[in-house]
Amino acid sequence: MLFNLLQAAADTTALMQNAAVQQEMDFRMQERMFLMEIVPDVLSIKVTQMKDEELWKVLEVEQNMDVHVLCKDLCAAFAMEENADYLLSVPDRNGFPMDYSAKGSKRSLNKANGVDLQDLPLNIGSRLQLFPTQAKHNGLILEILERGKGNPYIMYPRVTEQSEKIIELEKIDEMF
Repeated sequence: MLFNLLQAAADTTALMQNAAVQQEMDFRMQERMFLMEIVPDVLSIKVTQMKDEELWKVLEVEQNMDVHVLCKDLCAAFAMEENADYLLSVPDRNGFPMDYSAKGSKRSLNKANGVDLQDLPLNIGSRLQLFPTQAKHNGLILEILERGKGNPYIMYPRVTEQSEKIIELEKIDEMF
């Protein structure tokens, strides 16, 4: 009986030592990842609702973000629920609109799925239009504010600023 207790104590000690070693290895792996500092290229975008210019947000997004994911996220951020058939209008290098829509949509030939923001002809000051539904009056204007290097310790996309009106509307929304 005493032997069994001593054996159990030795097994417990070995398990605790293995856990400590594993924890230390995990910590060192995370430390190495932080030292690598993979710095993403980011875009700063001001998104304004067409119907009400007092409703706006400034976002930072990685340039390698999928356009389809961005469109869906923007529709959700502005409480636009019907977003399965959106249309994103992007001016090309000559100023002519190139339209992108979700895969399966008949609204444009170009599909946003699998296209990254860095693949689009975006310059500082470029203005894109996102129409979540067929209604052309209810959309979002996306203005490219700046390009730059991001912070390796921040997760993107993120909201950096928003209008007072949006803050008030979000407070009301939180009450329900």
